[in-house]
Amino acid sequence: MGEGINPQQEPLTIEPGWNWIGFNYYENNSLMRAFADLQPLNGDIIKGQHAFAIYNEDWDGPLTQLQPGLGYMYKSVSSTSRTFCYPTVERSDNRLLLPPVAAMPEPEDYHFLPVSYTKYPGNMTMLAQVMMDGTLRDDVEVGVFAGDECREAAWSDGGYYFLTIPGEQTEPLTFRVYDGISEYVAATSEPCYYYADEHYGTPEAPFIISVTTDEGISSSAVADGVRIYPTRVSSRLHVRDSREAALTVQLYTTGGALVGTYQADAGRLDIDCGSLIQGIYIVKVATADGRMQTKHIVRL
Repeated sequence: MGEGINPQQEPLTIEPGWNWIGFNYYENNSLMRAFADLQPLNGDIIKGQHAFAIYNEDWDGPLTQLQPGLGYMYKSVSSTSRTFCYPTVERSDNRLLLPPVAAMPEPEDYHFLPVSYTKYPGNMTMLAQVMMDGTLRDDVEVGVFAGDECREAAWSDGGYYFLTIPGEQTEPLTFRVYDGISEYVAATSEPCYYYADEHYGTPEAPFIISVTTDEGISSSAVADGVRIYPTRVSSRLHVRDSREAALTVQLYTTGGALVGTYQADAGRLDIDCGSLIQGIYIVKVATADGRMQTKHIVRL
């Protein structure tokens, strides 16, 4: 049969951004133990086919263990390469320890029934919170849809919704929320798009799914009179307030990094986006009279 692999002698290099990694071990390992030698940074992400976790002083999320024989993707927020080894194998004999299979939630646990994650070749991830009638809710179920097809369903985990959304091509996503009695359904006013290996939200700046129970769901809290356009930006982003209140606009990456803060006194602001790299950004608008709005834009 040959000699077994000693993970301590098989270093792995993690480059900035996404990396494919295997897990050449003999049994399941917790994320903390598996990546102890790597010394993860806040904002690092590990994902499998149907679950992920994000590092924030500790690993948070439904993905809690690495399982031998499966592949994973690791997103490093570091600007430099990092090399690490999995922990030393400690076994009393040479038998291969087969990992237990984690139980998947039963269908009856969910109101929404997503398609199998094996239907699509890729996925994207999202760390979200639900704002329902102005109040944060962690006791509702969230469903993510592409058209009429449910791609993901989740309950809150520590106040956050960890959504791993399978897909293949760029397409708009909508959200539905079920509170145990009623299902609130509406297309988002400004669609969130599926992009392979994209990630929305951080513990500090989660993606907000805002629900008004008599009107449905929007992708952000709506500030009356405020317009942010266009959604797909090639050069300049425009922010307009019909009430002509002073504006403060902040632009973030989906990883939570602040790109810039902009201000205007009379409800009219034009932001030059020509120097931004292509990708998705989060625009947060606050007016002097207390209204707020958040929107995702795409830099073409």
